[in-house]
Amino acid sequence: MITANDVLTVLRSNYDTVDYPDEELLSCCDIGLRWVNARLRSDTADDEPLIARTAAAVAHYHFFVRTLCEPEKYETYRVGDITINNNPSKALERETLLRDTAIAEAASILVDGGFYCRGY
Repeated sequence: MITANDVLTVLRSNYDTVDYPDEELLSCCDIGLRWVNARLRSDTADDEPLIARTAAAVAHYHFFVRTLCEPEKYETYRVGDITINNNPSKALERETLLRDTAIAEAASILVDGGFYCRGY
């Protein structure tokens, strides 16, 4: 059975979480794992690797949203003639895309949530 620590291992190896302590990340890993477990098909093996990978993507998204209030996400840096602007809304779009891609890749182990139409 996949645990939050297994999800943390995947999160550490695939995402930019080096600067954050395990305790801070484990709660998000638990959220991600609960999200995936609530949607697992009944015929999915308990040790299916997609569970941990999908839970890690969901956990990283939740962690990113949780850390949006950090000041460095909004700072502008200037080095000589170069200015670097951080754009949290673009970063959120990227995180959402990463999460949604991981969920789509796990379609074989997740129950179908039904039809969804989003208009633009």
